[in-house]
Amino acid sequence: MVAATTEIALITGANLGIGRATALELACGCVDVIFTYRSHADEPADVVAEIGALGRKGAFLLTQKLLRLIARRHRQHHRSGRQPQT
Repeated sequence: MVAATTEIALITGANLGIGRATALELACGCVDVIFTYRSHADEPADVVAEIGALGRKGAFLLTQKLLRLIARRHRQHHRSGRQPQT
């Protein structure tokens, strides 16, 4: 039995304009989409709904929260003496 794989795209700024169009195009191509946004807080849920209507999964994260998660992960690696993976 062959395991199915799911492609996931991470897009910065996909709640408006070109980023939104890119997210929807990827969803049409059978890719799940995670994206960030910085403003227009009412838009991301609409994009996720559109992605869902295309049969794909979508999720969003406020850019500031993503940056905090990255910084926290970096600090954890720094304290442990390991280099963060890129």
